[in-house]
Amino acid sequence: MTIDGTVTRYDSRWNMSSSWVGQPSPRLDALWDELTPPIPRIRLTHNEMLWAGYDIHDALLLDDGDHTAILNVHHQLHCLNAIRKMTYIDYYTALGQHESHALAKNHVDHCIEMLRQSLICYADISVMPYIKDGEGHVRPDFDVAMQCRDYDRIVKWNWENIDRRPLPAPVSDE
Repeated sequence: MTIDGTVTRYDSRWNMSSSWVGQPSPRLDALWDELTPPIPRIRLTHNEMLWAGYDIHDALLLDDGDHTAILNVHHQLHCLNAIRKMTYIDYYTALGQHESHALAKNHVDHCIEMLRQSLICYADISVMPYIKDGEGHVRPDFDVAMQCRDYDRIVKWNWENIDRRPLPAPVSDE
């Protein structure tokens, strides 16, 4: 799969308007729900698991000898959405859409750590030049030009390679 994208400029200036942030609403939640559907699994062969850097002995082996996995980008977006919802926990608790406080805290801590690792791993080296803003303040220009992967193509490939096999039932201790 080729995932090369293009140089993209995202408007990330301070106090900018974005459809993805702000007070929660049904419209905002619908955007996030579309971006973070139930995470589709993909089927991987033994060799594909080795290529991905996994010790096959730790990976779940299904009856047909293949493995199943998810793309990390979907988990990362799920985590970002969980952090977004934690920011407005009163709203989501009132809707009955939030975990208990202890579980939510553990979930968000897990997500923060996963995103921290990913940011360090992929270390975006796009430059942010300093500018003088309209009020004469010197600050970084958050309107950054980035070399992006083609996310839509990644999602399309993921759905074309979905693994519809059921996962095995948990092993009982009895």
